[in-house]
Parts: sequence; C-alpha cells; structure tokens
Amino acid sequence: MRKMRKHMLDSLRGRAADLRSPHARNSIWNTADLLAAPALLLLASPVLIAQLGDDEFGFWMLLNSLIGLIGALNFGLGDATIKYAAQYQAGPDAEQRRHFAESLLAAFILIGALVALVVVVASRLLVSRVFSVTPEFLGEAVVLMRLGGVWLGCKLFESGCVALVKGSQRYD
Repeated sequence: MRKMRKHMLDSLRGRAADLRSPHARNSIWNTADLLAAPALLLLASPVLIAQLGDDEFGFWMLLNSLIGLIGALNFGLGDATIKYAAQYQAGPDAEQRRHFAESLLAAFILIGALVALVVVVASRLLVSRVFSVTPEFLGEAVVLMRLGGVWLGCKLFESGCVALVKGSQRYD
C-alpha cells in the first residue's frame, strides 16, 4: 500500500512540475475561465451599483443568478452530447455524424425557444408575484425579465453547440 501511494505521489509531482504539458495548460485555462467572470463581476459591482441604483442592481443580480442556475441545470444534455458526439466522431459513418449534429442543434433550438417563450409570457407574473417588485420598477423589471428569458434561451442553444464541439475534439 505504501509503495502504491508513493508511486502515485511521485507521478503527480512529475506531472504538476511540467506546466508545458497539454493537461497542465488545459487545467490552467479552465481555472482561469471559472475565476474570470466572478472576479470581473466583483470588480464591476461598485460601478454597477452607482449606475443602476440598489433596487435595479438587486434585480439584475437576481436575474443573473436565476439564469446561471437554470443554465447550469441542462439536465445532463451537455454531457450526453459530448459523449455521443465523441462516439459518432470515432465511427466511420459521416451521415450518422451529420444526422446527430442536426438533430442535436434542432433539439437545443427547440428547448431554448421554449424556455425563452415561457419566461417572456410569464415575466409579468414572475416579477409581480414571485419576486414582489415594487410598482414603480415593475415595467423595467418585466422588460429585464423578458430579455433575460431570451438570453437564457440563447445560452441553452450555445451550450449545445459548445458540447458538440467538445465532443468532436481529441483529448490525447
């Protein structure tokens, strides 16, 4: 057991020391990608609060949080897309790959459009009843909610496109 643990630690040290390896570079870029948006939002918050005001900034943050949460809940479609795109990419049948890509993009367009439509139609109800927005901010909040719904639909479609590209890549 000790030998195995020592071998694992030695191999990890060797890999971690080589920052030129593709795995290390990918890890660095993925970490930077994960940290960039929250860091920029943190830096921009004082400016946004000064420009929007407390109520508008609060609603904007709520809307971004909901969009991020719903966007993260893609029901495993992204992971499944990566798996099947890689599987079809490895196969010899170009027609099957094309059919898969077309079907996937159509499904993500449909899902994105449906989500956007539901949010746009339900935006007044959501803003007035669920989020209890004050009457003087109601009109702006409805517009923001509708824009957020359309943006969420576009993000869902984008996640399908990104997953399709990721599944087509080689990770040697």
